Amino acid sequence: MHETVILIFSVIFDAIRGILFPGVPLRCEEAPFKEVAFGWWDHIRYWVSLLEDSYAGYSWQIELSFHIVIGCSAIVVFGFFLFWWRVYRHNREKKKENKVREEYAEKFRKILASDAKMSRLMIATELDRDEKDLKKNSPYFYANILEEIRMDMQERLSLPNMQSLALATGVTDTFSDNLLRNKKVFQTLQFMVMLQVTLNEGRLSKYRNHKRPDVRMMARLNYIMCTTDNPYLYLGDDLDDTTTLYEPMLLHYVFGWMSANKRKLPNFLFHVENTKIDTSAAFMLNEVRFWGKGEEKARVKEFLRDERPLVRRAAVQIVGELGDISAEEILTDIYPDEPEDIKQDILYTILKLNSGLQADFLKEAYQSSASRETQVVALQCMYQYEQQIEQKKEQKQTIHAKEETVWRPKPATAQPRNEMKKTYATSQPETRRTLS
Repeated sequence: MHETVILIFSVIFDAIRGILFPGVPLRCEEAPFKEVAFGWWDHIRYWVSLLEDSYAGYSWQIELSFHIVIGCSAIVVFGFFLFWWRVYRHNREKKKENKVREEYAEKFRKILASDAKMSRLMIATELDRDEKDLKKNSPYFYANILEEIRMDMQERLSLPNMQSLALATGVTDTFSDNLLRNKKVFQTLQFMVMLQVTLNEGRLSKYRNHKRPDVRMMARLNYIMCTTDNPYLYLGDDLDDTTTLYEPMLLHYVFGWMSANKRKLPNFLFHVENTKIDTSAAFMLNEVRFWGKGEEKARVKEFLRDERPLVRRAAVQIVGELGDISAEEILTDIYPDEPEDIKQDILYTILKLNSGLQADFLKEAYQSSASRETQVVALQCMYQYEQQIEQKKEQKQTIHAKEETVWRPKPATAQPRNEMKKTYATSQPETRRTLS
């Protein structure tokens, strides 16, 4: 076995030498003073013939086993080399990325935190680098850094300098090239959504109806941000599709970006009324709380009588968040016919609305409930509701007392008689001097 390993490495070494230095003269062992020019193919043929001579005369089973051992050994060596090369490249790229991160991370954060919109030239000046120098590094290094910063600043709906920074660092050009060449499509589309970077909608044309659902979903999310003509062309169909991969958080993230950039938002209540899937309808109704207009928020209470339980429950929660006190009458009317989970939400909503007029309703809900959990919720709400009523009374009394102290006129204080005499006595000599 030791000789076999040596033989394999000798074959590999001579083959590499023959490829790198073809036609290099080698001295023949039989005639040391005679030079022979061997090519790489001659080296392989020589070692193969040597291997064949080493097991010549054995049965075919032995020859086959020897071939299998030699082949497996070569595959193991080649696989180990590939593994080492992959680890080496990964570590090398990681070191380069860390170096880029140390140099640009804080500068990127400062640029993205600014509300003043900057051009590509201004960004290059701020980074103290030309665009050519910036594009020498891998764009994926910059994309990873920008994604981390975007996640740290996710409380802001939109970053005005993200697009310009992506253009200056070559990230946008790389994304466009990947979509054009069908290279790393899903990763590119995912980066575009997370970074909120837009491209020409023509780059997304062949991916909006892609056979892979994940690619199709990401392409349509990007289409909403990239186009201005009809951004919600596929929204209705996707909300009705049971196999859609629309993530509520991603769609909410895109709606937030559209609202911050004063772009067109969908008609949420239209989709709630026409969507066949209850979860999608409840999600779109919940989005009214964040991005809906005043008219849409005022109409949320209409869905308290909807046939779909998920929509009714979402409407109950949204009414409480919006503080629509006019919906209390509907809540008390629908309470007896609702399931226990919606009843509990109604109780919490009435507590949030805090009109001070539903103490008797909470008491009745506690006494008439057949569910132990609902009774506990009703008791908690009743206790907190009474506390809120008492706090309101105390606040009114305090405000009333302050108003009385401010607007009540101060009574005129009469001057004592003794002090009047002293004042008159002290003023007499001056009066006499004046007359004299």
